[in-house]
Amino acid sequence: MFEEHLQKTIALLQNNQAIVFGIAIVIVVLFYFRPKEMFKLLGFCLFLVVAFYLMTQLVGLVGSGSKQKDQMTHKTSDAMRE
Repeated sequence: MFEEHLQKTIALLQNNQAIVFGIAIVIVVLFYFRPKEMFKLLGFCLFLVVAFYLMTQLVGLVGSGSKQKDQMTHKTSDAMRE
């Protein structure tokens, strides 16, 4: 769901260059007039990206671990039936 939304947003921005330039101008102006607040916001956004990345990695590890546990359980039950 998130990936689909991201792809649609990227396609919208690729097709509408005026929106991209407008956003870029606003960001540059904000960095010029309020650099302290913008760097705080940038740091917070970076923190959120790192936290999201770590959570997705953790979910992947837990998912693969439980999958391996299920495979071992099925192997054990198959061995007991023989």
